[in-house]
Amino acid sequence: MAETTQYIAQEGERWDTVANKAYGKSSLIQPIIEANPLVPITTRLTGGTVLTIPVLEEVQSKTD
Repeated sequence: MAETTQYIAQEGERWDTVANKAYGKSSLIQPIIEANPLVPITTRLTGGTVLTIPVLEEVQSKTD
């Protein structure tokens, strides 16, 4: 089973800001949305919403 952490959303926070805090990239919202099927997809999250945040494997880039 994949490792996860929990995050409690602040009132008015957006999915992309949660992704930025969790992964350092606001574009990585999809894994968070998929891990939280009971949370409505709205523009802003309700304060106190507990989100499951999947721990993503780091992808290392090749350097020469």
